[in-house]
Amino acid sequence: WSRQYALKPIFSTTDSKVNSLLVGAKASFLMQVSKEPVIKKSSTTPPTMFLLTVTDALTSQPTPAAVTLTNTLNQRVLAKNKQLAKGTLKQRVTKGEFEVEISKPEYYTEYRTFSIAEAGDTALLSVMLRPRPWLRLHVTNAETGEPLTVSALVTKKDSDEPALTMSTDSIGGNARILLDEAEYEIKIQQFGYEAVTLNPQTIGDSLNVALQPLKKGRVIVLHNLFFATFATRILPTSEPALNDLYLFLSENTDVRIRIVGHTDNVGTRRDNQKLSEGRSEAVKEEMVKRGIDPSRIETEGRGEDEPVANNNTEEGRALNRRVEFVIL
Repeated sequence: WSRQYALKPIFSTTDSKVNSLLVGAKASFLMQVSKEPVIKKSSTTPPTMFLLTVTDALTSQPTPAAVTLTNTLNQRVLAKNKQLAKGTLKQRVTKGEFEVEISKPEYYTEYRTFSIAEAGDTALLSVMLRPRPWLRLHVTNAETGEPLTVSALVTKKDSDEPALTMSTDSIGGNARILLDEAEYEIKIQQFGYEAVTLNPQTIGDSLNVALQPLKKGRVIVLHNLFFATFATRILPTSEPALNDLYLFLSENTDVRIRIVGHTDNVGTRRDNQKLSEGRSEAVKEEMVKRGIDPSRIETEGRGEDEPVANNNTEEGRALNRRVEFVIL
């Protein structure tokens, strides 16, 4: 025998409660399966940069240089004496105020400042380096033309900076020195030769100097030696001239000299003679005060008898009022 069973569903799809439960479960399941992860995109700020290009002022081509970069707000040094082989620098920085120093041997050092106000900005800077000029010196014997080995003192006018020394070589009598843009005075005092003072027109000059050998009978005028009017008192402005004479005597210890005073023709001949004698004595006294043996110096006054210019003009009379010394 056989028994038949009828399968009765536990619930019906028509049951609204059950049906809605299934639908909700189905929807929830579908949503969970189909949901993709959300990647939050961050807003990135480009780096804050400083770009520098260094060129040669003469060639306009990039040139190697050394750079020091400092944030002046916090005194942080971002690059110290950094060598730029190709004349370019790319440096990451922050907001702030900056100073940059660019240097190269035989060139003028340049300084620049710049600021960066916003993060992500880029500061661009182009700097041209100017080469420093050489002052060249060539010294020879005025009589023989032979090159001389001498030391020259280079002094910057209106400055307290110490004097620089440039020495000529023994082969060609040549020397050179790098200088700043300024006015200079060059003094050459060589044993056995007349001292020379030079005032180059530009610091890029090439100076050819022929030194006169000191010989007996040679007459040398003491330029820039000033006296009070109709008096023997030496004015303070004469200090450089007195110092030159002292240096000459102290460096040439075997030389004896005669100091000779001259006047113009203003006044009587007798007064002018007396004035010229007194002025030559005044110069000798200054040398003795500085330590020169008085036996090395003779004095003489020649009044108005030996003019070198016309006494009818003020310029001529100024030239006639002079003090010379003669090597004995």
